[in-house]
Formats: sequence, structure tokens, C-alpha cells
Amino acid sequence: MEGECERVRVQGGVDQSSVRASYSKDGRWMFVCAGCAVNVYSTISHQLVHVLSRHKAAITSCCLNPHNSLQLLTASLDGKVMIWDYLDGSFLREIEFGVPLFHFAIRPGKKEPRMFFQIEKGTMEVDSSEGIELGSTETADKVIIGLPSEVIVHRDQATPPAVQLSQATEYLHLGSSPSDMCFSFNGEFVLSYAGKSLVVCSISKNLQRSFPTSFVLGAIAGHPSELCVATGNERGEVEVWYGWTGRRQQPVKTVLHWHAHAVADLCFTTDGLILSFT
Repeated sequence: MEGECERVRVQGGVDQSSVRASYSKDGRWMFVCAGCAVNVYSTISHQLVHVLSRHKAAITSCCLNPHNSLQLLTASLDGKVMIWDYLDGSFLREIEFGVPLFHFAIRPGKKEPRMFFQIEKGTMEVDSSEGIELGSTETADKVIIGLPSEVIVHRDQATPPAVQLSQATEYLHLGSSPSDMCFSFNGEFVLSYAGKSLVVCSISKNLQRSFPTSFVLGAIAGHPSELCVATGNERGEVEVWYGWTGRRQQPVKTVLHWHAHAVADLCFTTDGLILSFT
């Protein structure tokens, strides 16, 4: 993988760095969450093109629709997932969850992508023995539930607008914040971090490994087409890890870039050629 650096400066009256930015499939558009709205920027002109605003509470995540790359999905603390046409800035429809959504991520799959949502642990009955556990979860107050993506995006006017949480078939129990979690491009691995360690979990084998590093990690992003992951640490270094898939294999790590402040977030473009960070 060859890394490139690109600078896009965003301006506004609310915090635009607390939620991970994302890109369109062709890399021409960047989506930045800002409070209850999403700002759509052109990566060519660096200008603000659209403001997607309809949520009643803070947006916690945004990503492309896995079934239509010209649509954007947003999740919010108002308990709704909204679908947008970001090219013309229009709202398409909303899906009601009824509980605050603190984060969501898409796990790629050979047959069907799955969407994972972070909700309060007490919102639904989940046996603690079910699913995959990452880190110490004794004090964790949230759980990740997995739903088939067609439950979310393949809905018509005849379908009730509310999603039943009982339809969840997969669970992830995380000791750390799920915003510090991503999936490998093939959906086989959950990637996270804890302190000075990269944490890798094989979903099919339910096998977890930790790889130590010299400084406290604060950001993580999986490459969209290669088995590598980027992390950012408190010293301002951005590191890329390879070779962490084997049971005994030790990863190879390289430093791509560093700057004077701690890395707050990382994001690959959909083609994997550009790695942006804040």
C-alpha cells in the first residue's frame, strides 16, 4: 500500500472532529458530522457543497449504504437511521430504532454485509455468554448488536418504519468504546486497541491476540482492500500494521507520518490510496 497525505480544512460553529469522517466510493466527496447535521465537502474544490440536516440529536456515525454507494447512512442519538442522496443533498427516508444509537459500523460479508449498532446494555436482553468479548467488559454499559443490512436499507412503504432489536443475531461485547473498533475488509477480524496494545480478534475462530506498542493508541482504521490496519498514538505517530492474521505470526509495523499533537482519528478513502487523520 502506498500512502498519500491530503489536507482538507473544515470550518464551522460546532465540533467536526468527534465523529469519524468518511468518503464517497470515488473519493470525490468527504462527509463530516457536525452536531445534528452532516457537511458534504468536495475533495477537489475543498468547498462545502451540501448540509444534510434532519436529525433532532447529535449524529454519531455515518457511512455509505453497502447496497448503493450513492447513498449515505447516518445514525443519531435520536434513535434513527436516515438515508440520504448526497449528490443532490436530499433526504430519502428514515428508520426508527427507538433507542439512542451511539455508533454503527458495517462488517463486510461474502453474501450479505451486516450492520453493527452500539446501544445501551440494558435496552435488550443479551446473554453475556453470547457473542465475542473484547477486553474487560465488567464496567461496560453498552453492547454491539449485529443486524443483516437488508433489514435496514431494503425497506419499502409497506414495511413498518421501526426496526425490532430482537432481529439481532450477532453481539460484540467491548470493554473500550466501540468508536475505537473497525472490521477488516473481508469481515473476518475485529480490530481495536487498549492502552499501548493493538487488539485483533478472529470472528470465525473466536481467537484474540494483542500486540504491544511503545505509546498509548488513540485512533484506528482498517484498510478497505488489504489486510492492514493503521493506528495513531499519543506521540502523533501514524503506524501501519501488517501480518497480524496468524496465530503465532508477529506483525510488521511501519511509521507513515507523525506530527506534534496526538492523533485523534484516522480514515482511509474507499480506494485505500489516501489516509487522512486529525
